[in-house]
Amino acid sequence: MRRCVTLVLTILLVVVWLPVRAHAAPSVGLVKASGPAVYYYAENGKRYVFPNDKIYFTWYSDFSTVQTISDAELAALPLGGNVTYRPGVKLVKIQTDPKVYAVDAKGTLRWITSEAVAASLYASNWSRQVDDLSDAYFVNYKTGAPIDRALDFNPGQVQSAASSISVDLGLEQKLSFTIEGDDQGLYPSTLTVPRAATISLTLSTRSTGVYYGGLEYRTSLLPGGSLTAAPGVAFTVNNIVTPATPGLIPISSYWPSSNVLKATGTIVVQ
Repeated sequence: MRRCVTLVLTILLVVVWLPVRAHAAPSVGLVKASGPAVYYYAENGKRYVFPNDKIYFTWYSDFSTVQTISDAELAALPLGGNVTYRPGVKLVKIQTDPKVYAVDAKGTLRWITSEAVAASLYASNWSRQVDDLSDAYFVNYKTGAPIDRALDFNPGQVQSAASSISVDLGLEQKLSFTIEGDDQGLYPSTLTVPRAATISLTLSTRSTGVYYGGLEYRTSLLPGGSLTAAPGVAFTVNNIVTPATPGLIPISSYWPSSNVLKATGTIVVQ
């Protein structure tokens, strides 16, 4: 009997002292656990609920970027609130209110005061683009100025400005990165940036050890694909949106006038 008791105690001690595996926090974006519900995980460490699939599909076309985490990890993420419609995509009306609203930035509802204005903004079939918004979710929105003229609102512009749910929530962290160059290389030659983030990228040509015409930097992250900086000059490009999926993006430097390759590097998206 004593041997049995000792064996049981030994097993219990092994169980108690098993190391707990630490889990890294998910990346900003879509998450789910074993259940069907999909949430948006934001920079503030909170998850946001999609009240229905209509709201979800104003932000995403499919579920290809959803990260699966454990039920325990999901439960550890506090709720931050509900996701609202992406600005500019849909028109909405409240079930107890006949008015039709356009959705502006940060969940702002703006009453479109006439059918003519609605048609100007959303084409002749505008009524088919109206979603019913439950009274229960009206508290997630605020009311803005009415839209009396088509010039008062630009659906495409507000949609482009709300490049992510984090941007619309005002939670996005803008990050800054710098790459220097001379005729010998890029510094750093490998730069790591987060995925689906808005960043500022500074490209700086050193004042010494470089051709008098400076360097032309080429990478797909830049608007237009390239930027030329003279010796001792730095240019900063703001509001670059990194890809939503991990990958490698090449960056190269050239002599501008002769197109001679001087250095290559890699931007790692993770």
